[in-house]
Amino acid sequence: MKVLSVISSTGLYQGSTLSFRTLCLGLMSKGVEMHVVCPDEAGVYDELRSAGAHVYAVPMKQHIYPNSRTAAEKAVFLPKLMARTLINIKAEGALRRICAEARPDVVHTNVGVIDLGCRVATSSGLPHVYHLREKQDLDFGMRYIPDIDYFRDKVLRAPNVRSICITRGIREHFRLDETNSTLIYNGIMSQSEIARLDAAPKGIRQPYMLFIGRLEPAKGIEECLRSFSGYAKAGGQCDLWVAGDTNVAAYKRRTQQLTADLGLGGRVKFLGMRDDIAQLLQSSTALIVASRDEAFGRTTAEAAFNRCLVIGRDTGGTREQMDNGAAMAGHETALRFDTEDQLSARMAEAEAMDADRYGQMTSGAFDTACRLYTEETYIDRVHGYLAQAAAQRQNRKTETRI
Repeated sequence: MKVLSVISSTGLYQGSTLSFRTLCLGLMSKGVEMHVVCPDEAGVYDELRSAGAHVYAVPMKQHIYPNSRTAAEKAVFLPKLMARTLINIKAEGALRRICAEARPDVVHTNVGVIDLGCRVATSSGLPHVYHLREKQDLDFGMRYIPDIDYFRDKVLRAPNVRSICITRGIREHFRLDETNSTLIYNGIMSQSEIARLDAAPKGIRQPYMLFIGRLEPAKGIEECLRSFSGYAKAGGQCDLWVAGDTNVAAYKRRTQQLTADLGLGGRVKFLGMRDDIAQLLQSSTALIVASRDEAFGRTTAEAAFNRCLVIGRDTGGTREQMDNGAAMAGHETALRFDTEDQLSARMAEAEAMDADRYGQMTSGAFDTACRLYTEETYIDRVHGYLAQAAAQRQNRKTETRI
C-alpha cells in the first residue's frame, strides 16, 4: 500500500507532529510506502527521510481565516488572507505533481485544517482520510474557510472522504458516525517502553507541580497561575514548574508579568521547552492540565504512563480520558476541576494525598493507558482503516471495468 500524507507542521514539540512521526514509522515497519508532504525542511523532515520515507517540502498554510480580534489584526486581515490563498494555490499545484508521480492508494491529511490533500485526492479520484486531531473553533479559536458547517456537511461527508477521530468528543463535534469515521486514540508509548518504565526503580515525588504545554490562552496557563496563587496563599508547599514556551513575545511577557503581579516570582519556575518530560512527570507531585477544551491531551496520557497524578479540567479530551479511567478502574483516576477555586483546592488535595490513595489512582490511570493508548494499538488500527479505504477504491475500479 502507498500512502501520501500531508502534515501541517514539522515541529518536534507539536503533539500532532509527534503522533504522525509515530504513525509514519509504524506504517513503514508494516511495509507501507510512505510519501510525506511537509511545509518545510525542519523538525521531523530529515528523520522521516532517513527512515526511508519519500519526503517533500511544500510551503503551505492552514485553510483558516487569519486572526481578526484586535485593530492591528483587522488592518492586515485581507492582505494576510490573500497571501495565504496564493501560497496554497501554488502548494496545490505542487501536491498534484507529487500525487501524479507517487500514485498513492490513499491520501491522508494529518490535521483537519489543511484542505490541500483532500482537494487533490477528490480531483484525482482517490480516497482521502482526514485525521481529525482538533476541534478547530473550541480548542484553538480557528475559523475554517468558509465556515465549520461547510467543513462538516460538504467536505467530511463527500463520497471519497473518511475521518479518523482521536476522541469521541471530536467525532460528536463534527457530527460524524460509523459510516464515515472511526475512533482511534493517539499512541503515546510503545509496549517495550512501558515495560522498561514500569520495571525501573521508582523515585520519591518532589514538592513541585507541573504544567506542560505551549504558553497560549487555550492551554490555560493564566488560570493555572491564578489558581496556584490561591493554593500558595492558603499554605500550599509545592512549587509550580512550567515546561513550555511560546513564539509570541507579547504573550510570554504577559505571562511573566502575571507571575510577578501575583507575587509568585520565587515559586514558579519557567523551564522552557524540554526533552525530559518523562523524568519531570516521574518526580512531580501532580500534572495540571488546564486546557480550556483539549482535543485529546497527550500530556494526560503521558502522565498516566509515568504514574503521575493528573489534575485535569473536566472538559474535552481531558474529561474523556478521565472518564475512560473511571469506567475501567471502577474509581476516579484523576482529580477534576471546573473553576480556578476548584483547581486551587485540588492542588492542596494532591499535596495532602496519602501514598495508598495516590497509588490507587495512578495505577488505575496506568492500566487504562496501557489498554487504550499504546503505539502498537494506534498503528494497527490506523493501518487497517487506511487499507480499508484503499480497498474500497480498488473494488470500485473493478466494478467499473466489469
